[in-house]
Amino acid sequence: MGYTDTDAYNAILKITDSYWMKMTPSASDKNELTVHEENKINGSCIGLSFNMTIDGDHCPTSAVFQVLPGCDGCVVFRANSTASNLSTLFHMMNINIDITDEELTTHAIYLMARETSVKDSDLEQFKQQASCLGFTGEPHFSYDPKNDFCAEGEGSHLSL
Repeated sequence: MGYTDTDAYNAILKITDSYWMKMTPSASDKNELTVHEENKINGSCIGLSFNMTIDGDHCPTSAVFQVLPGCDGCVVFRANSTASNLSTLFHMMNINIDITDEELTTHAIYLMARETSVKDSDLEQFKQQASCLGFTGEPHFSYDPKNDFCAEGEGSHLSL
């Protein structure tokens, strides 16, 4: 489940069927995680892999993620990111969204859970967190349990 504050990212969330992420500690650096995610977008699987350096509760890259309090079995990420050349990335991922900005800055909040559903009280807590950060209304993405997840390695893959 998630909110963003830009039309481009909202458009991606609207065509996202499912998403999962696996983070594993790096063998060589205690402050680094290896991240692998699988996205099902418009029915197609797209995998991404990248390394993430952790500094306290922040990840100081072009996207800064802050871990916020969440429910048991959940994680809440607040993200502030700046991206360039998104039209090139979207083209590589076969996503047809018109991006006119050379550089795009967005703010987002995401709730990720181990299970495909969470309690209503946990959803309300997440929506309250989002509201405190300036997001209103219903989330731009909510997982529908009728959608299946991509298997690791299914579909195309990008390493960032």
